[in-house]
Amino acid sequence: MKKFALLLGIGLTMGLTACDDMLPNPQPTVNPELELFSKDDLVLSQNSLGETTPINLQTLADQGEMAAIAEITTLQNFPATCELSFKVELSTSDDFAKSVTIDATQADNMVVTPASTINTAIYDTFTHDPSEITLYSRISAYASEGTSVMRLGGADYLYGEYTYKFLPFTPAKQLDSSYFLKYRTSATGAWAYMQMDKAAPSESVYDNPTFTVQVDVEDAGFEWMVVSATSHNAGTDADVFGVAAGTEADTAAGDLVEGEAATPAAIDKANPYVITVDVLNNTYKVNLAFEYLYVPGSATGEGYSRAMKLFTKDFVTYEGSMRLYVDWYLSAQASDQGAVFMVDGDEKVTETGVVSGALTQLANAEGTKMTAGNGLYYIKANLGTMTFSATPVNSIAIIGAFNDWNTETALDLTTNARFTTWTLKDAKLTAGEFKFCVDHAWDLSYGGSEDNLEQNGGNLTLAEDGTYDITIDFTKQPNTVKIVKK
Repeated sequence: MKKFALLLGIGLTMGLTACDDMLPNPQPTVNPELELFSKDDLVLSQNSLGETTPINLQTLADQGEMAAIAEITTLQNFPATCELSFKVELSTSDDFAKSVTIDATQADNMVVTPASTINTAIYDTFTHDPSEITLYSRISAYASEGTSVMRLGGADYLYGEYTYKFLPFTPAKQLDSSYFLKYRTSATGAWAYMQMDKAAPSESVYDNPTFTVQVDVEDAGFEWMVVSATSHNAGTDADVFGVAAGTEADTAAGDLVEGEAATPAAIDKANPYVITVDVLNNTYKVNLAFEYLYVPGSATGEGYSRAMKLFTKDFVTYEGSMRLYVDWYLSAQASDQGAVFMVDGDEKVTETGVVSGALTQLANAEGTKMTAGNGLYYIKANLGTMTFSATPVNSIAIIGAFNDWNTETALDLTTNARFTTWTLKDAKLTAGEFKFCVDHAWDLSYGGSEDNLEQNGGNLTLAEDGTYDITIDFTKQPNTVKIVKK
């Protein structure tokens, strides 16, 4: 085998490559002794480590042992004054699209690293789940002496490309895969159970420990707790979460406690609600859960026959685009008798005409309504923070590939007198993606699909070049856009 010279601290030309920006220029002469080294003088082997039996990181940490990830089967002609070290790149996919790099050293002819180092890399980069995980690796080797560090074999050479199974640390708190809401309609009623929905079904409960459930409280005094599915299915309800004794009833958010210290939380207002719990951090939130909010007011006249709606995806934030005029308010039903929301205190108005403020819930429409000038607005209400905003839509323009997505040259649509339909005639457009920007900026935009035009929706597509008539209709919900090629 052809050998070549390795001179640490002096330029290397064949088997070794300097790490990026790590060597001063000129490099200090650290080791004047010339030694022979070839990249083949270092050979690693996985030696079945982590191939079939996972490397148990918790056991190694408890025993105070390092995690061995490769065997050094050959090491010769390596300078005696140098230290051999490694960098191990780990990923959950063989294309290393998402990866983390950890340091490793040699001990007893093995490539080793602390078990906690691997566990932290898994926890911080990939998942908090304690289940067995498979990781792909790429190992590079380095020789160092003092401040001089050289990569063995060249800039792209790898000494190990292996696949491992690891068993991460046992979590401080064991979580179940599913949970139930334990509830009763009064303090003397019988307990019933309702399975909660996982907020992120595709994610591990350790990565997203949020569960939700929707309940319709018909009478004050609704009480609830949370119980793990394992405990519930065993008929013991031992693993139960609730609030601490003495917690004020009808609290919208707080901490949960476990076991004997847990008592039921109470809801003392009749409304639909979403209860959200974090089973890892033991917290909860209770939000109103109306399917939508009506927006009656001067623009729609008396009654609810013409009132538009705000829609929600999470029962917290409600939004929609519609005409406002003089005054308006929000109602959870097509009636002023029930849950009505009006302004609490003073409204704020920015220089650009955005109206915002706090909301208060009333039992009828006898309160202070929100105000607005005559025009189209994008309305957003948050029933978690009890706040609202109404942003005026002064202009709508089509923007896209046809004008290189330039907001200044976007083509304006013309509105009717009631700001409910916006049109553009004889627009010469090229094939490609497009959407609609508001006021020639990206703070607000409309996209999605022709039969569901949403705020900040995705791009729409024109299949071919041509002359088009375009009409946006805000009288329909969902809002629509009609695109006609002439």
